[in-house]
Amino acid sequence: MVNNGIGNDENYNHVEKNLKNVLNLTNTSKNARVVEEDIYYNTAKNVGRNLNVTDYNSLSEKITALGIGQIVMTNMSDEKIVFRLDDCFTCSEMENIGKPVCYFEAGILAGAVSTISKQDMDAVEVRCNALGDSYCEFEVTKASAHKKSVNNDSDGGKTDINMLYLTINSLKLAKSKNQLLDKITALEEQIDEKNKAGKPDTVTLHDPNVLVASAEMIDLVNYIKKVAKTDASILMRGESGTGKTMFAEVVHQESPRSHQPFIYIDCTTIPKNFFETELFGYTSGAFTGANKKGKIGKLEMAQGGTVFLDEIAEIPIEIQSKLLRFLQEKKFEKMGAVTTQHVDTRVIAATSQNLEAMIGAGLFRKDLYYRLNVINIVLPPLRERSQEIPGLAQRILTQISQETGTAVKKIDAAGLRELMNYSWPGNIRELENLIKRLTFLVDDPIISRTAIEKELNTAESLNVFAGVTKNEIKENEKELIVRVLQNCRDNKSAAAAKLGITRQTLYNKIKKYNITS
Repeated sequence: MVNNGIGNDENYNHVEKNLKNVLNLTNTSKNARVVEEDIYYNTAKNVGRNLNVTDYNSLSEKITALGIGQIVMTNMSDEKIVFRLDDCFTCSEMENIGKPVCYFEAGILAGAVSTISKQDMDAVEVRCNALGDSYCEFEVTKASAHKKSVNNDSDGGKTDINMLYLTINSLKLAKSKNQLLDKITALEEQIDEKNKAGKPDTVTLHDPNVLVASAEMIDLVNYIKKVAKTDASILMRGESGTGKTMFAEVVHQESPRSHQPFIYIDCTTIPKNFFETELFGYTSGAFTGANKKGKIGKLEMAQGGTVFLDEIAEIPIEIQSKLLRFLQEKKFEKMGAVTTQHVDTRVIAATSQNLEAMIGAGLFRKDLYYRLNVINIVLPPLRERSQEIPGLAQRILTQISQETGTAVKKIDAAGLRELMNYSWPGNIRELENLIKRLTFLVDDPIISRTAIEKELNTAESLNVFAGVTKNEIKENEKELIVRVLQNCRDNKSAAAAKLGITRQTLYNKIKKYNITS
């Protein structure tokens, strides 16, 4: 990366002189102010264009990561998009001076929205702390045709790069807020590294509601996109609430079967004696009380599409052999039928149970396990991908707003840190429930750290995390793992289940702490 001079005191006076020279190009102080505002706005717009955002959720995450403030989209129409920004970097500590001053933030938004919408956009600040408001508000609209974009410079962008460094240094002199500039520099370095490595830092899916932020999850979703193109059976593993249903739908949406049915079956809700008719259906007169027209089973309903068997460990052992035949041959007979049917349906199964232990206990067929486990996908728990919590929280808040017809609430930065530090034994489902409770309990538009701490303390007192408290895990993790392994006679699957983590996570911790049997 080109050295921008940040952190070099000898460069500050030089930069300040350059800024004054630029401003002296005009004859009046009023015109000089216009030039200064354009410098900040246009340069920030180019920073915004390079934030690598793909949608408005990722925009919110990047704004938060940069330390510019907490942003939510409050309105979207064909004419304009409206954003509300709290804790604004430029003006949050300013008194009323009678004019908006957040040209830097406006430029960031204009550039980022230009990237998302794939057209040139401009942003105007209509509310500001410097106007006496308690927050900033920006209206983003299509850029005027006559307004020249800084991106169109004929010098290959050199002037723009110089202007970026000039503005960053000038902001540092003016605001003395090193954190933002450090984060911008770090962000630039990350983008450079990923460009050099040829690895994308985002992933594009048909469903825009699926958010992934960590490198681990981006790799996993890219893998899911690849295997979705095949017809192989998939077994999804992971704790309850990690999003297995959502990712099963991602497989379907990313597959050639996406225009055919996706049938969800929750195996925990089907009575034992009804599994066969639910899966395979029955003919007229198959049993006393049967519908005279018979019944189509879920596998047949998904003809050409996908069936998702959630918590497949609940399927009775006597039905597993019939399911195994279907997986092998795509054939089955309805209850009471004398003819065989052929159905082209892909099967995705999921479980939070220890299937290996169930096989050992004779509760799950080994041959069915191997037939299902052609492709194995393990979803990590939320506590191992905490980077995604801000984006997930924002999506949940937006959904609640849409469902209730109320304004979108936001969570302050300290509150987000609390959420990211919590262990989430209930994973994404617990996060959703907690945020829903908070939106009804908190009357203010901002959900504070205090409110979040109160709810989390209540949750910790009620949750049983596999018999282990959060503090015990944090303070004595190695000792705890050794003790549990001894109690389970070194059975890794049983120990992982007792600890409430995946087997792969247990192996990683054994390696991390150099634990030997």
